[in-house]
Amino acid sequence: MATKNRISPKAPSIYNFLNKPKTKYKKEGTYDSTLIFDGGHPFIQELRDEAKASHEEHMKGLKPAERKTCYYVDPVSTVKDEEGNETGQVSVHFKSNAQFTKKTGEIIQIQMKVYDAKKNLLKSVPNIGNGSVLKIAFNTKPYAMAGEDRRTKEKFTDCGISIFMNAVQIIDLIEYGGDPGFGEEDGYEADQDALNGADASAETLVDGDAQSEF
Repeated sequence: MATKNRISPKAPSIYNFLNKPKTKYKKEGTYDSTLIFDGGHPFIQELRDEAKASHEEHMKGLKPAERKTCYYVDPVSTVKDEEGNETGQVSVHFKSNAQFTKKTGEIIQIQMKVYDAKKNLLKSVPNIGNGSVLKIAFNTKPYAMAGEDRRTKEKFTDCGISIFMNAVQIIDLIEYGGDPGFGEEDGYEADQDALNGADASAETLVDGDAQSEF
């Protein structure tokens, strides 16, 4: 059974798809955000305790032989640096479907609710870039998912919790695709011809770099 709605602590975010759904892995689309926490944060222990409880509850109904292939799934992921070294931080992935189908067959599109720091609901959601500090309203639901090892053909069950995103609050916004943040310096100053040709290419470069991160 799903838990009641609750609010995450505020934290830096990465890989945000909040103003439009991500369709790379699911054509119906999903809204996604990942928050970064220190590994010892109480919120992380809270999520892990829930996932362990889900695993233990499912184990109760299994035969001894089945318990050997019922695995606990950690709801958080280890963050590593560019050299592959652990940083001491962990990430939590929040996700929500971008549409659902009613019993009548009607498809309902969902718009993720995003609020500013003053709790105002945004009518137009900005491009929320990496490093933006967010709080996420979410709920969790236990799961037990059966699978099969492709190599050994061994049957197994993964047990943990799904984390569903219901709404987002932007505490600090870093918007991608906008001003790259340079200040004025003494030095080269382009002539008018160069400026007229630079505007479009500069905009394409900034937007292209931002999109490639996601």
